[in-house]
Amino acid sequence: MHDGLRKRLGGVARSLGLRSWFKRVNLVIVRRDLTQADFPLPRGRQSPMGDPADFYLDHATQEHVPAFAAVFPPKKVAQLSREFSNPDTDCVLRTYDDGLGVWCYMMHSQRRFRDPEYGFTIPICEGRDIHQWDGWVDPDHRGLMIGILGTNYGNQLRRAEGFERLYATLREKDARTLRLHARLGYRPVGRVRHLRIGPFRWNRVDFEPGECPTDCRGAPREPSRLGVPIQPSVRSGPIRAGYTVEAKVAPRETGILVGRIRRPTR
Repeated sequence: MHDGLRKRLGGVARSLGLRSWFKRVNLVIVRRDLTQADFPLPRGRQSPMGDPADFYLDHATQEHVPAFAAVFPPKKVAQLSREFSNPDTDCVLRTYDDGLGVWCYMMHSQRRFRDPEYGFTIPICEGRDIHQWDGWVDPDHRGLMIGILGTNYGNQLRRAEGFERLYATLREKDARTLRLHARLGYRPVGRVRHLRIGPFRWNRVDFEPGECPTDCRGAPREPSRLGVPIQPSVRSGPIRAGYTVEAKVAPRETGILVGRIRRPTR
C-alpha cells in the first residue's frame, strides 16, 4: 500500500513538473583501511587493459578541462575545473589517446569537503583520512575491470602519500557499486540522508557506534601533501612496476621524507 501510494505521488509530481523541486537521496558511507592488500583480479580473468601493473592514472590539470568538456555538461565542467586548482583536492584520470575526452576519473580530498551536489560534509580526520567524493567510468569502458584497476591504483597512490583510511559515499540504491566496493574491502560505517524541497536542503550524517572518525578540528592544519609521496623507511626504490620514487629528506624539523613518483616516458 505504501509503495503504491509512493508511485502514485511520484506520477503526480512528474505530471506537474515537480520532480526537480523535490529530491530525497540516501547514501552509504564506506571505509577502507589502506594498509589492506590490493584486490587481485578474479581468478582466471584478464583485463583487456593489459598487465594490471602497467595501469596508471594521470593527475588532472587545467589543461584537461577541454577533455572533460567533451563529455560533461558546462556546470559539471566548471565545478571540476575549480577543484583542479585546489591544493587539498586531487583528480586522477585517463583520457583517450587523442586527448579529446575522458574515460575515467576519481576525485580525492584530504580536507572536510562539502559535497557540491548535496551539500553534506563527511567529518574525516585530516592528516589521516582521504575522502573520495566523485568518480566515473565511461559506459564504453565498463566491464573491463576498470573499477578494480582504478581503485587499486588510487589506494597505492594515497598509501604512498601517507594516508591510512579512505572514505567514499555510495548511493544506497546502486547495488552494483555497493557490491564492487564490498569486494574491494570497503565496509559500511555510516549513512547520509539528503532531502531537498525547492531551495531548501536538509542533510543528516550518521555513523555506526564507534565508527565516527576522530574529531580533529582542534589539530593543527597540515600543509597539503596530495601528490607528495611519503616513504618514511626507504629513500628510493620501486613503488610499482616501471615506477620509482625519487626522494629527499625534508627539513630537519619535519622529520619526514618527501618525494615524487616518476612514470617512465613511453
